[in-house]
Amino acid sequence: MNKTHIIPFILIVLICFLTGCWSRKEINQISIASAIGIDKSEQGYLVTAQLINPGEISPKSISTRTAITTYSASGETIFEAIRRLSLKTPRKTYLAHIRLLVFGEDFAKDGIGKALDFFFRDPEIRTDFYIMVTRGSTAEELLHILTPLEKIPADKMFFSLEISSKAWAPTKTVQLDELISNLISEGKNPTLTGILIKGDPEIGMDIKNVEKVNAPTTIEISNIAVFKKDKLVGWLNESESKGLNYIEGNVSNTVFSIPCSEEEKLTVELLRTKVKVKGKVENGEPKIDIMLWVEANVGEVGCEIDLSNPDNIYILEEKVAQEIKNIMKMSVKKVQKDFKSDIFGFGEAIHRADPNAWKQLKEDWDKEFEELEVTINVTAKIRRVGEITKSFQKEVRD
Repeated sequence: MNKTHIIPFILIVLICFLTGCWSRKEINQISIASAIGIDKSEQGYLVTAQLINPGEISPKSISTRTAITTYSASGETIFEAIRRLSLKTPRKTYLAHIRLLVFGEDFAKDGIGKALDFFFRDPEIRTDFYIMVTRGSTAEELLHILTPLEKIPADKMFFSLEISSKAWAPTKTVQLDELISNLISEGKNPTLTGILIKGDPEIGMDIKNVEKVNAPTTIEISNIAVFKKDKLVGWLNESESKGLNYIEGNVSNTVFSIPCSEEEKLTVELLRTKVKVKGKVENGEPKIDIMLWVEANVGEVGCEIDLSNPDNIYILEEKVAQEIKNIMKMSVKKVQKDFKSDIFGFGEAIHRADPNAWKQLKEDWDKEFEELEVTINVTAKIRRVGEITKSFQKEVRD
C-alpha cells in the first residue's frame, strides 16, 4: 500500500473511534434557567426558576412578551422541587447556564448549607455562577422583577454585582467553591452580597415597569450579609462592608471623599491595594496585624488646595490612610461586638502562624475572636493629581 492510500485508510479507522454529541440537548427540548431562587416552604424548599424565552431575546424580535418566565415549585429537597417544575413547564429545566443562585433572607437565617449540596454535586451544573441573598424580600419575589437595559433580569444582577465589586468597594462576588470553602473552614465564616427590590414588587412584575424612562421598581445591589457557619446573622452597612473588603484584599478600585475644610471635600480614586494579614500568639493570646498599602489619584477637588505643594500631598496621604483605617476598625469592632463571627479569616491567619496554638484556640474561637486584639496600619500614596494642580474654586466664588 503506497502513501496515497495509507493516509486515507488511517483517517477512516480513526473516524470509527470518534463519538458524536451523545449528550446533546436541542434548544427546543429544554428551558434554560438564568437564575435559581431558594425560599422556605411548608414542604421544605420553594425553588423558583427564571427561564429564558429564546425567541424574545433575539434582536429581531418584535413581540411584546417578556424575555423571561418564572416558575416555582416546592419539595422536601432541592432536586425534588426542581423536577416538580416539570409539572408546570413544557420543557425540562436546564441548569448548566445559571448566572445566579439567590437565597431568600428568611431561608438564609435558617441555614443554607444543605441547599448547596445539590448545586455542588450535580455534574451538569457549572460552578461559575454568583451567589447572593435577598434583603427584605423573598427570592421568588426578586426573580419576578423585570429590569430595564437588560432583558434578562439575571444578567442585570450578574453584571451589576460584577461591576460594583470592581469599581465600588461595599460589594463582593462569591462563587460556589469559595462559599463552600468558607463554610467548612475552622477559621473563617462566609459572607454574601445582598440584593434588594426598590419599589413595589407588584409593579415590578408588569411589563410596563420597563416601558418607562425611570422604572418605578428596580433591583439594587446591597451591602454584605454576615453568616455564622451557614446561618445569616446580620448585615453590614456600606462603610463596614468596605472595611471587610479592604481586609480581605477585594478592593481593586473605588472612590471616597475626605474633608479638606469644614464644609468642603476632596475625592480620591483608589487604583490598587495590597494587604497582608499576619497572625501571632503572644503569651497564649492571639493577635492580628493588618498592613494595607494603597495607591490613589486625586479625582475631584471641591476646595482651595495647591496640589503642586509636596507638603499638601503628604497631608492628603495621611488623611486618606486615616480614613481607610477608621473604616477598617469600624468593621472589625462591629463584627466582634454584634455578630461574633470571624468573617475576616483571622482564625486562618492564626492557624498559619502557630498551628499548635490554634489546636487549643479553635475550640472556643468565637469567644477568642470577640476579644481579639487587631492592629491596623495603612500607608497611602497619591500618584497623580490630574491635569490641574491648583483649584479654580476661589476664582469662581470671587
